[in-house]
Amino acid sequence: MTHAGVEQTVVDGYARIRARFAPDDPIRLSLPMQPRLAYPAPGMDAVRGTVAVERGPLVLCAESTDLPYGAHVDEIRLHDGHPIAATPTGARARISLARTAPAEWPYAPRAWDQAETAELDLELKPYFAWANNGPSTMRVFLPRRGA
Repeated sequence: MTHAGVEQTVVDGYARIRARFAPDDPIRLSLPMQPRLAYPAPGMDAVRGTVAVERGPLVLCAESTDLPYGAHVDEIRLHDGHPIAATPTGARARISLARTAPAEWPYAPRAWDQAETAELDLELKPYFAWANNGPSTMRVFLPRRGA
């Protein structure tokens, strides 16, 4: 962070500026904006085997309106090890999309690994912008391919 051309350091997540401010004094905050992966704590059963994508202060999500064939966000898997590229509005990630038959029972084994998959790049959007393209489903924590 800079104020009046002087670089301020961030300590323990806080940047402190002690100065007399004029009405037109600029304060610039520079954040690292490269996409990064955020793994849930091991004790969080609901999201075990998943990963979230963050970019700067933004949490990104996958939205069903960006998937082909009317697919659902539960039918995608994020490729481990594939680079995630920054875009002007979010990030682009490589995913696998598999159309699975709906389970007859909620606890039936999923046939995801046996399903035909298509690989594609998916635009991940900031969570706050979810549903700007109409009704949709969304997912923040994405299952990893092979998990």
